[in-house]
Amino acid sequence: MLAKDIKELVKRIKNFYQSSDPLEIIKKRKIIHSFLGDSSLCKSSVEGMDGIYFESQGVKFILINPDLDDHRAKIAYASNLGHAILHPDVNIFSLKDVTGYNIEKYIKEADIFAAELLLDDYIF
Repeated sequence: MLAKDIKELVKRIKNFYQSSDPLEIIKKRKIIHSFLGDSSLCKSSVEGMDGIYFESQGVKFILINPDLDDHRAKIAYASNLGHAILHPDVNIFSLKDVTGYNIEKYIKEADIFAAELLLDDYIF
């Protein structure tokens, strides 16, 4: 997806939810949010990660690293919300770990989504 299309989509989302707070939008979209932990996913798979989005049996999840400060946690929520909206059916872990597929395109799009959500238009 092009950056200008992501920008327009985020604008519509902000208007619809009357918010740019990623956690508020996550809650309103009924996405389950919690923290990464030893029991959540294989520790080696999540090491060094700020967060992850995935869907299982029709239920969407966003898990973030519990060690993040509030600022980084907000960015992690925004980026993973981007994955939930832009790539709802893409399992990033499977693409990366199982197939070796280059996931950078998906990550870049989610990061653009996060920037558009969190930064005012006059900044970005």
